[in-house]
Amino acid sequence: MQTVIINPGAAVTAIRTAKVNGLTATFSKKEANVWQAQVKEAVNGRYEVTGTAVDSSGSWPLWIVKYYGVSLITDRTQADLDNDTARAYIDHDDLNRLEGAVQWIAEHLQDAGYPVRITERLNWLPADVRTQSEMDRLRDNINNLRSAYVTVSTTPRTPASITYSSINQANEIEQILADLYQLINGMESQYRYSGEAIAGEE
Repeated sequence: MQTVIINPGAAVTAIRTAKVNGLTATFSKKEANVWQAQVKEAVNGRYEVTGTAVDSSGSWPLWIVKYYGVSLITDRTQADLDNDTARAYIDHDDLNRLEGAVQWIAEHLQDAGYPVRITERLNWLPADVRTQSEMDRLRDNINNLRSAYVTVSTTPRTPASITYSSINQANEIEQILADLYQLINGMESQYRYSGEAIAGEE
């Protein structure tokens, strides 16, 4: 099972007819603007939440996509372009996946005491157009993550501008996030190991 946490707005008093990945789910309010539900684990780590949010002014459709765990593509090749594969394109699913990775890294850094601020967007739709301001926001998020923690010597530089003009840039953007993900996983593994060792000696 997976705990899905959403933040629909502090004024929300109820979430009705909720579904996660098409399956009925029950969200309970844990604190201001924090609702959670236990749902079936998704293999790809993607959780699409739909339903109706209720506040004092009425109700409105709820649609939020969350990612737990990180799925990144760092090995696109010329063959993807030559064969016109899905990996040769950046669509709304890719952007939601990247935004989810940014969110995961930021939340885990914050939990470990590393202050970092991001502005994520997890509701990219098929008809949405990548604007320069949105790509600048994504770049700023990546820079904020890098500034909050460390990277390895082989981590690519953050591009001056995210244009997705080449498969190399697409790979490098995701490699930055992949490196941060691996480093944070290593840090958390050390925390878990230390905790178990201390408990075992008592």
